[in-house]
Amino acid sequence: MFIATIGSFSNILLIILVLIGIGIVVAFLRRPIPPPTVPDNLKVPDGQVVLLKALGKGVQIYTCKAKTDDPSKFEWTFKAPEADLFNHKGEKIGKHYGGPTWEANDGSKVVGKVQARADAPDASAIP
Repeated sequence: MFIATIGSFSNILLIILVLIGIGIVVAFLRRPIPPPTVPDNLKVPDGQVVLLKALGKGVQIYTCKAKTDDPSKFEWTFKAPEADLFNHKGEKIGKHYGGPTWEANDGSKVVGKVQARADAPDASAIP
């Protein structure tokens, strides 16, 4: 009887520890993603949350064109981005390209529209 009681207690304790472990894992996975640090004019409205954070690896494509106000002078003009997007495990989850468009591996996509701009902190940076 004593052994059965200890066995039952051990089983209950094991179940409790497993449930606590599952709770910790679920809480960790549901942890909100902090928003990026951006200039005030680029911050999203209150109540919006970050749903996905991805690392982009790719290029920004620029073309050299004659200036509109002086065709004898040239300037670099942004054309489009081309980047693969990766999750925190390093797995490719999509791509980013002109539009601007972010496309997931399943073909679903979001096309953005410029709402505001902010200059780079370094005035000599490429626009």
